[in-house]
Amino acid sequence: MVVFAFFYIYIRIRKKGLSLMAVIVINSTKSGGKCDEIIDKN
Repeated sequence: MVVFAFFYIYIRIRKKGLSLMAVIVINSTKSGGKCDEIIDKN
């Protein structure tokens, strides 16, 4: 569930044109390989 929350936040931030900020946030809260998959979708 936490991964879905981060993915939702990533989409919200990216729609505002701050995808770089989202990547930084995901990198600092990395948990396993799930976050890597999200970054690959960029």
